[in-house]
Amino acid sequence: MKNTTRGFTLIESMVSLGIVLIVLAGIYEIFMASHRNYVIQESITDMHQNIRAAIEFMTRELKNAVIIEKIDTNRVTFYTDCDNSRPNISTGGNSQNTLNDTKQSWSSNCWKKKKVAITSGKGATQIRKVFSNTGNQLTLTASWDPNKGTPDNTSTYHIVENKGFLKKNDNILRYTKGGSVNRSFIENITNFNLHCDPNNERKIDITLTAKTSIKDPQMNNQYHYYTVKTMVVLRNPVNHSKGVF
Repeated sequence: MKNTTRGFTLIESMVSLGIVLIVLAGIYEIFMASHRNYVIQESITDMHQNIRAAIEFMTRELKNAVIIEKIDTNRVTFYTDCDNSRPNISTGGNSQNTLNDTKQSWSSNCWKKKKVAITSGKGATQIRKVFSNTGNQLTLTASWDPNKGTPDNTSTYHIVENKGFLKKNDNILRYTKGGSVNRSFIENITNFNLHCDPNNERKIDITLTAKTSIKDPQMNNQYHYYTVKTMVVLRNPVNHSKGVF
């Protein structure tokens, strides 16, 4: 009996191989497109999460501010209370470089290198660095300003540390606690704008714009951007952003 079984011809094999390659190329392109879309979506999600976390942190810090030292379009420096935001009153008898409060029982040198701010009463608007402290007396690194007066028993004060947020000519928002504003806080920030309400210095408008860490090829190789705006109402009324402090 004659065997009629035969294999593929060379042309048939090449055609079959070409079809397989076309199918595989399509599958690969679908996979790569899906992967690119996943990476872009991850970048967008990260951008949203980072900017929301940043704005929440900034809002919380500014609400706890005792003194707003300075505000301009891309920078804010301020002081927060180291003692649960409670204003205290000096008991008087202060020398040129001391502040007394006999109601206190501080640990020795617990406020060293912090600052004391006189927020009302005699000597108001002065801030001095603490050199050392006993249980009820602060010794300062510099004397009180004789033109503003040595604080007395009418003077309210806060023990504070300086903080700040700053954006330079780059895409980095910087934050500081107790030093110069040079620590990277969040990257890929294209705009940081602050505005103090001229009719109410306790209100500060904040605008923060972020971009994704990578470009989107489906958007002509452009970045995605996201802007958040919020208004902070200071809990404490002392806002000397016009340079009083």
